[in-house]
Amino acid sequence: MEFVEKCLRLEDLYVTAGDRLYAIGSQDGGFPRLGEHIQNEMGGLWVHPQKVLDGFWLGLQWDQDEITMPRATSVRSWPAFTEHCYHSSEDWSMWRRQWVPDGLPALVVDLTVKNETSTPKVLTVNLWLRSNLRPGWLSAEKRGHDWAEVSTNPPGIRFQNDSHPWQLLAATSAVDAKWETTPVDMGPDPRSRDDGVAFGRMQVKRQVGAGEEWAVSFWLAASSDDQAADAVHDLLVRGREDLLIAKTARLNQIKAASALSVPDAAILHAYTWAKWQTDWLVREVPGMGRGLGAGLPEYPWWFGCDNGYALRGVLATGQFELAQDTLRLLAEVSKTTNGDGRIIHEVSTTGAVYNPGNSQESAQFCQLVYEVFRWTGDLAFVEEMFPAVKAALGWLLQQAPDGDDLAYGYGIIEIQELNLKLVDTAVYTVQALEALAALSTILGREHEAEDYRQRGKTLKETINRVFWQDAEGLYADIVGDPGAMVQRLSQWAKGALAEGRPDVEHALLEKIRSDSEESTFNLRNWVINTPIEAGIASEEQARIALRRMRARDFCGPYGLYLSGLWQDKMMTISTGVQAVAEARYGYADWALDLMRKMALTMDWRMPGSMSEMSPDEGCFVQAWTLYGLAVPIVEYFFGLSPDAYRHHLTLTCSMPRSWPWAELRHVRMGTNYMDFSVVRRGDVMEMTVFTVQAWTVEFGRPVQVLPPLSQGTLDLRSKVELPSQGSVTVRWQEAAATSEKD
Repeated sequence: MEFVEKCLRLEDLYVTAGDRLYAIGSQDGGFPRLGEHIQNEMGGLWVHPQKVLDGFWLGLQWDQDEITMPRATSVRSWPAFTEHCYHSSEDWSMWRRQWVPDGLPALVVDLTVKNETSTPKVLTVNLWLRSNLRPGWLSAEKRGHDWAEVSTNPPGIRFQNDSHPWQLLAATSAVDAKWETTPVDMGPDPRSRDDGVAFGRMQVKRQVGAGEEWAVSFWLAASSDDQAADAVHDLLVRGREDLLIAKTARLNQIKAASALSVPDAAILHAYTWAKWQTDWLVREVPGMGRGLGAGLPEYPWWFGCDNGYALRGVLATGQFELAQDTLRLLAEVSKTTNGDGRIIHEVSTTGAVYNPGNSQESAQFCQLVYEVFRWTGDLAFVEEMFPAVKAALGWLLQQAPDGDDLAYGYGIIEIQELNLKLVDTAVYTVQALEALAALSTILGREHEAEDYRQRGKTLKETINRVFWQDAEGLYADIVGDPGAMVQRLSQWAKGALAEGRPDVEHALLEKIRSDSEESTFNLRNWVINTPIEAGIASEEQARIALRRMRARDFCGPYGLYLSGLWQDKMMTISTGVQAVAEARYGYADWALDLMRKMALTMDWRMPGSMSEMSPDEGCFVQAWTLYGLAVPIVEYFFGLSPDAYRHHLTLTCSMPRSWPWAELRHVRMGTNYMDFSVVRRGDVMEMTVFTVQAWTVEFGRPVQVLPPLSQGTLDLRSKVELPSQGSVTVRWQEAAATSEKD
């Protein structure tokens, strides 16, 4: 299994993650104070819904030399663990490998120290720990105070809290280790007992021969609602290596699902690691459920909006159970909190809902349930989720009192008072209506399906009529009463001036002068690409708008600006949605350009991930990154649109011209797996499809079915019935308009 190494900017953050516990520290091996949701407390070790440890610090002493607290000189990200490398001139070197077992609230740290000298040395390893057993964000529980005691069975230090039953047990593989509680924090950023924390120290001494290595492990086992710290400790004593082998094997399976091979190292690297970094964000919390969190370090909990995109990538890469678990969690929390169908925006792992839901999230939830059905064919899941889907759409349509199904309310962009009729909400409402139509048909509710179908068709026409602006060659952001919009534009203009942007102020005031009698306004926020992303735009509208949004005032060095007015920030979500929009209409080369801009930001902060804000700001691991990489490749470059319930695949391939060949293997659809390989010869494309089970493959164009060499003439058709363990090779002439940049 590969790794990514980083030797610069080691003050940047890293995560070592499992579904029950994760550790966030600095890449030099320390644990600085960081974070905003709980000020300075978002790092360290978390076993959600509580934090358990501020961090641990290592000290080395050779013979009678002074204790040194080394800082790592490089860090390596592996899919299953993190490795810090330490070197001190020619005297010694050390490797610190840390990992989190699947399903356990525990962290294992494996140390290997080498004596690089030509004489034996007495090595003393000191390990200092600082507890912080505190509740998570928005919890109503009080903090309490920690205390530490030396444990004899098992040997180690046990941290406990005087207000909660939470525990953290520190133990080691060294049978002669000395443990003590200490009133002094030997790590950087010292704290006093007034902070409610407690301290402990482990010390191990060994004579290490010239050129020899010595290895020792220690682990931190936390209590939870379903497993005591001692029970977790026992599991680690009995089978640590087996747990690591099992985790590595599982992560290899994630790589093997929808496995990509292309002659494009940057894209291949970003795509592969995006699948792994998504796994780092899976949170399982007893009493709450299991689901995909949004980002680290600030947003480890669950979001309706973020998952509206991230789960599309999760499905395209075969992680069906994660998508289903996440939607179940969102549905249950929304039902308990809102009770009216509205899907929540954000819920902490403590169960506290910070925002009950923006308008577009209920629409995205409906579409996601249908997307799960398309990929899995799981009818039982549809029957389970259908009441929540129907209630979500019902709530959404109630937010459209004008009778046009254009809902009011905040959408993806949460700018103050940007809450009238927004284009992203309108677009995703169309997808929600289409999803309900399809799901209703599957469940034998055709009379309901036809109503949803017609309303979706009408709303699509409304969007293209109301939001499209011929003069701009773009879709508008917002529809609202002119008076209300003037008030908002004036307010936003004042804010822009206060932030030192008179150019943005001028542009907003100009809109008041030019559009004061209009109800449609184009603020040039990135969501004006959503009608294209969703396929609502006509071919001509898409061509015009995409060409316009490729210009310098919309697109920066790392992707699409969040705002074509401000032109100062880019995010993987704005760039990812734009890549999907390009790919959907066949502009594969332009989509690939955007994906390469995203890929430029890989490894800038944490090796193996890309940041939420491009190139290196915001969360250093972000779930929706996978959307902008996996969906263009799987659904549009290879062109896969499965109907797993009917064992049917529609396939419309549109490859970038810079890829002479491409392979996508072990693509999961229902209970089936399929392989695809494509070769380009000029404008002639050849694709081979292999299926494990008997499936129908329908091509989006007439293709030549290539016979075995011993057979006769080529067969021209659009549909092929493949038997189990069957394959077919087809050929077609690619249209230049969709393969070349225009």
